Amino acid sequence: MSFETAPSVNSASHRSFVFLQGPTSGAFRDLGRALAARGHDVHRINFCFGDMLFWRGRDAERFKGTRDEWPEYLARVLEERQATDIVYFADRFPYHREAQQVARAMGVRCVSMEYGYIRPDWLILEEGGQSAYSHFPNDLAQIRKTARDLPALNRKPLYTISATEEAIKEAGFHLTNALTRPFNRHYRPERVHSPLIEFPGYIPRFIRRAHNAKVASAQVAALQKRDVPQFIVPLQMQGDYQIRANAPVGYQYGFVNQIMESFKRAASKDALLIFKLHPMDNGLINWEKFVSETAERFGLTERVHFLDGGDLGPLFKKASGCIVVNSTTGMHSLLAGVPTKTMGVAVYDIDGVTYQGSLDEFWDNPSPAEPADVQALTECLAYGIHVRGTVYGKGRTAFVENAIDRLEADDLHKHSLYDDIPPRLTKAQSLGVETDWGAAATKPAVPKKRIAITGASSGLGAALALRLAEPGISFALCARNIAPFEKLAEQLRAKGAEVDYASVDLSSPGAPEAWIDSVWKNGPIDMLILNAGIFDGRDLDGNLETPERAAQLIATNLTGAITASFAATERMRKRGSGHLVFISSLAAFGPHADAPTYSASKAGMTAFARAMREGLLDTNVEISVLHPGHIQSRQTEQHIGPMPGLMSVEAAAEKIAAAIYSGRPELSFPCHLRFALMALNCLPWRWQAKINAKFRFRVKSNAEG
Repeated sequence: MSFETAPSVNSASHRSFVFLQGPTSGAFRDLGRALAARGHDVHRINFCFGDMLFWRGRDAERFKGTRDEWPEYLARVLEERQATDIVYFADRFPYHREAQQVARAMGVRCVSMEYGYIRPDWLILEEGGQSAYSHFPNDLAQIRKTARDLPALNRKPLYTISATEEAIKEAGFHLTNALTRPFNRHYRPERVHSPLIEFPGYIPRFIRRAHNAKVASAQVAALQKRDVPQFIVPLQMQGDYQIRANAPVGYQYGFVNQIMESFKRAASKDALLIFKLHPMDNGLINWEKFVSETAERFGLTERVHFLDGGDLGPLFKKASGCIVVNSTTGMHSLLAGVPTKTMGVAVYDIDGVTYQGSLDEFWDNPSPAEPADVQALTECLAYGIHVRGTVYGKGRTAFVENAIDRLEADDLHKHSLYDDIPPRLTKAQSLGVETDWGAAATKPAVPKKRIAITGASSGLGAALALRLAEPGISFALCARNIAPFEKLAEQLRAKGAEVDYASVDLSSPGAPEAWIDSVWKNGPIDMLILNAGIFDGRDLDGNLETPERAAQLIATNLTGAITASFAATERMRKRGSGHLVFISSLAAFGPHADAPTYSASKAGMTAFARAMREGLLDTNVEISVLHPGHIQSRQTEQHIGPMPGLMSVEAAAEKIAAAIYSGRPELSFPCHLRFALMALNCLPWRWQAKINAKFRFRVKSNAEG
């Protein structure tokens, strides 16, 4: 279903609101029901069980379909309810991105809420979205003129936020979704880390918080005594949509490299670079180690400092400059009178306020913005696209009262602080950021992801390539049998992908590493899918495979995957990003008496992938291991015997692709077989053997997986 932008529908008196996912509190529920009490129509669409913690009842429904079904579903709801507004929190959340396209096409106003640029007790309420999608003007002359007529701004906090309440509700929302995933299998939030991995990561950080703050305070005190240029670099949370959708892909790693490379080249030799960890960082990526290793690589070890804690206030008093991607810390830096350079897309990145020259030039004593201009910008942001209040604590009531006044108005933006076309789209496009706003929608000019797949000429490998293919994807494929690649490459190119392929025997010593080397020479690999495998077992006469065949099976299924992954992992680690996907099997958990070598190879792959994942925990290299059951392929054609849960190769590819996109570290399917194997493994081995006897099989001849 395609949508074209239609004129906005307005109603000065009565409005019909459809609320989508909100913050992890009852703020949206309170706001919606307050609007309903004032005579407006209000309806809520939940996506997951976590949403239902904060809004459930007769005025809410749950969308249970797939992402592909979401646009049609939403269009039907908006039409049935004669909606005038959709309201959502986090404009780049995948369901909200698609909702905006649907709503704009139907003339429905899109209202985006987000935490404020002015902290702690201001919240954004603006049309469209934030950063690249904000309609807030970027013309300083207009901002100066508007600010002259605005009342003085009281920035003194009126409401406090309970960090404990926020942590409990955030954890409750995400853990509820993780634990109810089997009952909500179509929900795809596209989180960087699974909540079951992310939230336990906060525990050691919480335990060390006081110690880290003490160490950081001592570091800050020492830095205050040094009379040299000091530049502050605040890091952001890797899962923040400001990083993921308003900066180049995977940019925070590139940001650190870019900063240090320029600093070494152009900054004065006595200048210091101070990286500050985000206070809410989950600890899953060891940024201190990455910054330290990067500094060592550039020969900057003595000039680069890393802070995990401490107050930015004293640092700003001494700072010569502040470099951010697009963090709200940039606003604090400007208000403190510190020259500020943004490397991503930020609403406050305005000529005359932030530094617009090159990064190399920034190190040479940049001038701060005029305090009056920063004050004018702050007042326009506050009165134009913010409301006073919080989503937690007593400030929630204030948010509801202030938001009602804005939502009932025909013009959501106050004081004419609104440009028809988001003025920062051009900046986003110049950075290679993909945009999806109306006629300005773009795709990156270069491939956004390079995917290498082993065993890709047929079966699951080919199906995965077809499932993942789209414009901007560049494939490097390999298999022993090269003949089917010509037709497959034609199909992939028809989907807009780029394709290279090669004949590689992964069981041959040195072949996996040589192939990775050759692929990497043409560009880094973003994702390596280790799918190649062969299958063998007890033949029709009851004999197991020969020792030679067993050695070949181990070499292909296990050793080849290990050596290929080693060759790719070190490059990915140094680059700062990458994703390895191991295609194992349910045989790793339920070994077959009629295929012991195959079972051992898959058990070994699972153990290896899990060990690698743990070893790479503090890097941005992801590891996923998938355990499919029986899949229709040449392997199953040779399999004589029961094959419970047999599925098509396309269905398996769909499940694996969904797991990859959602960042799941592991997936075993069909789930009923995985649960059956878990129960079976709790029994004495002789009982297991009796049950397994019902599923014994034979193998016609050698088969590739």
